[in-house]
Amino acid sequence: MFDTLGTATSPLFQPDPPQELADRMHAAWVSFVTTGSPGWSQYDATARPVMTFGHPESRVLENPRAGELALWG
Repeated sequence: MFDTLGTATSPLFQPDPPQELADRMHAAWVSFVTTGSPGWSQYDATARPVMTFGHPESRVLENPRAGELALWG
């Protein structure tokens, strides 16, 4: 979120944390703060789009925990 790789939080990460992942997450937060949109569809109770940040790939999944949500329905 704050693009703080290599700071006091370093023990929480692997030895070489992926800077490009930090850059993508940071860019999403900056976009959300400045425009109101992180760069993917707004969450709604029908589609339930969720961004999954990963390395080397980040992607939007629709309703990734549908089975678990159905248990609460």
